[in-house]
Parts: sequence; structure tokens; C-alpha cells
Amino acid sequence: MMHDMTYYSWLHENKAMNETKANAMIVRLLSVGFPEKGLTKTVKEGEIIALCLKAKEIFLSQSSLIEIDPPVRVCGDTHGQYGDLLRLFSRGGFPPTSNYLFLGDYVDRGRQNLETICLLFCYKVKFPNNFFLLRGNHECSNVNRVYGFYEECNRRYQSPRMWQAFQVGALYLKLKTTLTQDRF
Repeated sequence: MMHDMTYYSWLHENKAMNETKANAMIVRLLSVGFPEKGLTKTVKEGEIIALCLKAKEIFLSQSSLIEIDPPVRVCGDTHGQYGDLLRLFSRGGFPPTSNYLFLGDYVDRGRQNLETICLLFCYKVKFPNNFFLLRGNHECSNVNRVYGFYEECNRRYQSPRMWQAFQVGALYLKLKTTLTQDRF
């Protein structure tokens, strides 16, 4: 593990997550298999922290009330079920072929919380006006610290910094939305 000062210097120089880097991360995330084998070899801690910072920046730049024009696919809890998330995209169309609104509860309970939230944040970075994420109760630190996300971050990356970065990003997830047309 890098010394903290070196790490934060590196992060400051390399934190610029952009659409190209998000796209490269999406490709790697889509190739990940089982939780204990793929992600930590495929995506580095600093990249994930940079992703969280970029997601936060996008969440802050958008209105507190998201207005979405249909058609949009509305999706409920994923709870770290990465395979289910991939099946959802496979059936409904991967972004940007379909617009998505996720209603929260992305982590806890499942075995691949990190893959799930990383892929969702990557799509938000890549398609900020077609991909929407609301905050559920499992995006609150006092909940996801108890129900497994904190432990997964520490077990897989041996670092509380990553969990803290997700908390910063999740803090700015929107709480409400409105669909602006009568039909879907």
C-alpha cells in the first residue's frame, strides 16, 4: 500500500476520471467473473476513488429534482447482485440504447457490491443525462457499514479509503425524480 502522502499526490494528479477512462473501466467490469478473482486484479483502488469523485461532481452539477422524459427503464434494489444487474442490461439494453432510473439500494447483502456500484457510477459518468441514480437507505454510511459493504471494501482492497470515497459520492445522489410525460 502506498504511503498516504504519495497516494494522495498520485490521486490529485490522476483523479480526472473522464468518459474515456469510464468506458475503459466499463469494459473491464463487464469482463469480471467471480468477486474474489477479478475486480481487484482488474480495477485499482485509485481508479475507483477517482470514479467516486467524478460521480460526486456530476451529482452536484445536476438539479436536486431530476426530471426524466420517457421512455425510461425503472429499476429497483440491486443489493450487490452483479449478475442480476448484467441480466437486466442484457434484457433491457445496455446504456445508451435504453435510459435508466435506479431507485437506490445498490450495495449490501450481495456478493459483488463493488462491481455493482462501480458499473452504475461508470454509466453515470459516461451518460450523465440518460442514466439516473437515486439514493436508497443502503447508500447511507450507518446502514452499509453494518450490512456488508464496508467489510467487502476492506476485505477485497484492504483499505477504508475506498469505502469513504463511496460515502462521499453517495451523499450527493438525488432523493427524488419526476417522469415528465403521461405515458411510458
